[in-house]
Amino acid sequence: MVSVILAPVMNPNFLRSVDEMWTTILFGLMYTTTGLYGLIWLFKYLDKKYDWLKDIWKRLIIGLIAVEIWSVLIYVVITPLLLIVFKQESLPVILRALKTNIAYPLFMGLPGMLVIAAIEFFKNWKLSYLKQERLKAEMMAYQYEALHNQLNPHFLFNSFNVLSSLVFESQELAVRFIDQLSDLYTRVLDGRNKQLIPLADELEFIQSYSFLLKTRFEDKLDISIDVDAQDDERIAPMVLQLLIENAVKHNRISKDEPLCITIQKKDKAVEVSNPLRLKRAGDESKGTGLQNIRQRYKFFTDQPVEVVTTDKDFVVRVPLLTQEQEI
Repeated sequence: MVSVILAPVMNPNFLRSVDEMWTTILFGLMYTTTGLYGLIWLFKYLDKKYDWLKDIWKRLIIGLIAVEIWSVLIYVVITPLLLIVFKQESLPVILRALKTNIAYPLFMGLPGMLVIAAIEFFKNWKLSYLKQERLKAEMMAYQYEALHNQLNPHFLFNSFNVLSSLVFESQELAVRFIDQLSDLYTRVLDGRNKQLIPLADELEFIQSYSFLLKTRFEDKLDISIDVDAQDDERIAPMVLQLLIENAVKHNRISKDEPLCITIQKKDKAVEVSNPLRLKRAGDESKGTGLQNIRQRYKFFTDQPVEVVTTDKDFVVRVPLLTQEQEI
């Protein structure tokens, strides 16, 4: 159909004879077929390099240039072949025809490019919309789960055991312990409906959490925090607390082998690391907590939550987000 429609444009005299008509239509068919499959290949390649939603103008401009180059290329290659095979034209005639009609491929490639671009854009927009809706549903599920698992119940049980001992040993320390525990749960309740919180708030939360853990384990545990939080830096709530909890849960802690947990900022990420000393051989985490963190971060950024395990250390790098990424 496209070849028939383009026939009068390619050859105003295409109705002069049956041979002229079929030759013109054949020419058009060769152009449109090679042009179409070339466009499909080009768009598949460009789709891997540029995102339709994030780089739409760059995608359109580069796509337009690529289509024009491809259209001229197939015109310059196919036209001489067809003229030689079907019309036995001489080289001067072929060169004159190429020069006279060079503008045709520039205009004929444009409509196809625009149609395919529109189809690809709306297809990618639909996929992005469905992905966002799926991630929102997953986020709601994680938030619902978090409401039931704000803090490990064993942590609360152990905290009350420590508190019962402190009441008799040091009332001053017991009062401070109660204040920190109260502050901890206040922050949990304040952040339960928030998807992102300032990094400074998470660090204050960790300070309270660390105090309670250090009071319990004394010199068996050391938590070092070296992070300078900026005003625009955001993080998912209770992420650092979960990483500290996992380190305490799965590693040996004793006076001979104190557990040292380090929290520091590196390359727009917060890195939590600890020596890998599993309580028992093969006592590995199921990874539910880390998977939870990864899924939550997929909702905000393409940057991955990195987990690096060596023979000696376990390191998790959580990307820092910005206020603009908060939904």
